[in-house]
Amino acid sequence: MHEHPQKPESLPTPFEALLSSLQDQWDYNVRALKQTGIIETFPESYSHGLRGLDGQEYSIPEVDDIQARLEAKREMLETKLEQGFTKLLIVPFGLPLAKLTTCFKELILRKFQAGQLISTDGTKLDLDINNPLYKYEDWTEDKLIYDIQRFDPKNHGGQTKTEILSTPNQAWQILLIQPELEIPAKGQGQIKAKRKPLEAGLSAEDCLKLTQTDPNYQNETGLSPESEVTLMLETLQNDNQVINDYQGQGKFARSFSSMFASGRVPYAYWHRDYRQAYLDNDYSGNRFGNYGSRSSVRV
Repeated sequence: MHEHPQKPESLPTPFEALLSSLQDQWDYNVRALKQTGIIETFPESYSHGLRGLDGQEYSIPEVDDIQARLEAKREMLETKLEQGFTKLLIVPFGLPLAKLTTCFKELILRKFQAGQLISTDGTKLDLDINNPLYKYEDWTEDKLIYDIQRFDPKNHGGQTKTEILSTPNQAWQILLIQPELEIPAKGQGQIKAKRKPLEAGLSAEDCLKLTQTDPNYQNETGLSPESEVTLMLETLQNDNQVINDYQGQGKFARSFSSMFASGRVPYAYWHRDYRQAYLDNDYSGNRFGNYGSRSSVRV
């Protein structure tokens, strides 16, 4: 009697794999946001969320809410998942930027005191305990423009944070990003589904143009300053790893879809010599080998 070979089980599609990982990824995000004081418990409603720039309470989207958003954009997301956008990032966009950066600053100090301030190359980092975080004076909502179409102070095509928050369901932004911890150096990115990663050496203007004109970068946007700080905070809280350490394996991380009212672009990084995290600014057209950008897909 001949035995028939068993038919191999089909592998899950990238979209199915994302849905199966969704609870774990949600837990990863929410754990960091709670432990760093970003998420509050509201006593009257017993819900968890953030208190927005407008003073309102915004509950964090639950797993079912996020899955519904994913399902609504499945056709588009299938392509972006094949290109490597598989990591969930839940961003408290509606939170006052000052509170987000203060939570990040306090976390840096706690991790240093616990001996857990470690770069992605394994280096234990020193810290200026009197000033763990340098922040450029214009890193405030009233000086930032989001979702710009061009780096032109008079004709940027973007919106202020207040304008964005006037639309429902914008206090929490749900993003998919690539899971690699650091921005790849020039020539080091791995092409996936015809898309070459945004490698270091591109200017903010280069990255913005690619997302507007190249089909392989369609449906992408740069990480906002809030998104970049959230990514740095969550990685440090959950994994004890400092990203964007340009003197290690990281790069300066520009937010190429945002700009200051001056036309300059925000960026975030770690500075070993000054022993601080830096939230600073740069000219949008500069191209340097240790400067790069991350992009995201909004859900």
